[in-house]
Formats: sequence, C-alpha cells, structure tokens
Amino acid sequence: RRHFHAHDENVLVAKSKDGHVDAEDISRESDHIKSLFAWINRAIFGDERYDDMDVALATIFGRPSAQEAQMLENALACLPDDEEEPVGPILSLEERELNSLGPLGAGQWTKQYDEKYAHSLLDVRDIDDVSAWQKSLKRTCRQSLRRAVGMNYTVIVKPISGDNPAPHSSLAVFRCIVEHELRLSMVGRQRDGDEDVDPTLFFGAICEAVERYVISTKMAGTIFEYMYRLDPTDSIVMIIHEVRKGRVLRGQWCYLTDEAAKNYGWFRAVWDLIGRAVQEWNTRIDVVDLGPNGVDGKLDAHAELKQRYGFQW
Repeated sequence: RRHFHAHDENVLVAKSKDGHVDAEDISRESDHIKSLFAWINRAIFGDERYDDMDVALATIFGRPSAQEAQMLENALACLPDDEEEPVGPILSLEERELNSLGPLGAGQWTKQYDEKYAHSLLDVRDIDDVSAWQKSLKRTCRQSLRRAVGMNYTVIVKPISGDNPAPHSSLAVFRCIVEHELRLSMVGRQRDGDEDVDPTLFFGAICEAVERYVISTKMAGTIFEYMYRLDPTDSIVMIIHEVRKGRVLRGQWCYLTDEAAKNYGWFRAVWDLIGRAVQEWNTRIDVVDLGPNGVDGKLDAHAELKQRYGFQW
C-alpha cells in the first residue's frame, strides 16, 4: 500500500534538522522539491522501496542514512534535464476515467460515503457570452475580472490522452502545486519573515501537495498551463485541470504560484472556464462546476468568494 500521507508528523519533526525547517527548504526552486518529486515518481512507478512518505520527508529534509541517500541519488538520476517534460506512467483513457470517478464525487452519489458537500454551480444556459456574465456581477467583481483579463498570461492547452504520460506530470507543475499548498497553509507568510517555520504545518502542506499531484496526474481531462509573460523565468505559474462530465464543465483542480495569486490568476481561470462553457460551438454545456464546499473555515471562505461571482450551492 502506498503511504502518501505522513503517519506521524512528530516523528518527522524529530528527524528534521533539530526540529526546525529552514526557510530555504520551502522555496519552489529548492532542490528539496526536486528531490521529493524524484522520490515519489519512483513510488508511482511501483518501486516499493520508495512507498513510505515518512521516509521520503525524513530523507530529504532531515538526516538520511547512507542507504536512503543512495536511494535519493538513484531517483534523481531518473529525472530528465527538462523540468517541463512529463514523466508519469502511461495509463489508458478507460483507466483514467475510472480514476476520475472518486475526485468527481462518485463516492457520494453511490452512497459509499456519508459526507456530502454542496458544489458551487453556475447555470450558463442563458448566458450568451462571458461578458454578459461579467455585467451581471457587482462592481468590485467586474473590476477584478477586468484586471485579470488584462494580465499578460500565455495559455497552453494540453489534453490528457491514453497514449502518453499526463502532460502535467512534470517537475515544473509539481513545483507550482507545492507553492500553492504552502501558501494556503500560511507557510508562505512565515517564509517572508524571520520566524522559523512550524514543521508540522510545513510537512502537512507538502503531503497535501503530493497527494493532489498523484490524484490529478492519474485522471482524465484537459490541462491548461499558464505562463506569465512578465516573469523573466517564463515558468509555469498556474495550471487548471478541467474535466467534462455530461453537460457539466468542472474546474477540477486549480494551482497557482505566489506570482499568479498576486496577478489575479484565480479570476482569470474562472473567466476562461466560463468563456469556454458559453462559446457558441459548445452548446452541450449547461453548468460550470467549481467544486465542493466543505465545512471548515477555509472552504467556507472559498464558497463565499465563488458566490460573489454568481455560483450557487
């Protein structure tokens, strides 16, 4: 069984450097993130020696044994030089569709799980174009969308096929997901100051990023990669994983770097999603789905934000 969650964060903290995590460890460009990507990639390809997430984190962020250091060196040697090159396994479309059922909520509608979270939905049947949707919103929302549309994003569309690795199974995308999760956990705020980062908070965010990467790269759908043209590195700053289910267009996953978050990335993603749904040729889409809303404060805040943009649950 693959252990993509840390079992005992106290053990990880004890194995980390004197119970602390250095701020430099958190950088999206850090070699630690590359090492973690190399490690989990070996686990994804079935090498049982790399299955335990606790060992992975203790090796990369702590004091590895000679054997663990050699395992890490071997994993890194398997990575390509190009960070944007997909390296995931090739799965058939049928397998990808089956893998997509759980993230799309099959456990709830088949009554396997009692937990049910309402999704944020926008009925687009009476929306002729994305500008009409924008005009229906409050002034502050319209202003945010105008700024988002005016940002210098370049978007590359990459459908997920059954003949190749998932197009987003790359180190460049993994860095983006890690930065997204660290920011949501507020590690980013500590990173900019002089405070030591809470190791429990840090490892929790890292584990969340790994799980989300693994789930997304096994699914079907289409990937939209965003580059910010004013960024001199020309790296991926945001990815959208879009899935169609019947007459619903689902924004399944959305991951932003700090740069994209500061430059209205989420608002641009929603604008583009609705724009695709209401295009003239796309007459079969009735509803845009931005995903479930949970019961904790973070997800409640997201639900309120989506409601301001016309989504209901």
